[in-house]
Amino acid sequence: FKTFSNQYLVEQGGSGADDSFAPVTGTFAATDPDTGGSITYSVVGQLAGFGPGAIYTHKVEGAYSTLHFNAAGQYVIVYKDDAIIALEYGQNRADTYSVTANDGTQNSSTQTLAV
Repeated sequence: FKTFSNQYLVEQGGSGADDSFAPVTGTFAATDPDTGGSITYSVVGQLAGFGPGAIYTHKVEGAYSTLHFNAAGQYVIVYKDDAIIALEYGQNRADTYSVTANDGTQNSSTQTLAV
């Protein structure tokens, strides 16, 4: 079976049965010290027009997951079951996504999301 250790996928051995991983949903969070500004989000490598559901307008493919999100920061991470199951016992793997928050000015902040 697989477990999540510090948000990294870890193969723990198991029955050989098909494992599946539930999607994870959330919202990116950032604060803007300026008043009246709204924050939008983007991810390096994003493609437009994709998503499971009408609210997700962009996606980025990783080796073990796909990140679907919108400019308001709502996201869902869909895990690629076959890629995770193919991990060897004890292998640690993660997908990393560079998420940028921008308040409409030249100021922005980028953080790495590892799943």
